[in-house]
Amino acid sequence: MKAEDNTYQIFSFSLILKEIEDAIRNGNGITGRFMNSATGLYNTVTNADNVQRGLAAVIL
Repeated sequence: MKAEDNTYQIFSFSLILKEIEDAIRNGNGITGRFMNSATGLYNTVTNADNVQRGLAAVIL
């Protein structure tokens, strides 16, 4: 695994932890906030065309 991959994974994980922390602090519940983020990401990926997916793969 490349160092860039590790950095991306750590960054992604820290964003998820921040979402969870914010949800707990605001009393919104973890599931709702996390599900909204996950659903948005899923919709973005599934609605992307092949060029967009290719660009995302190169960036990631």
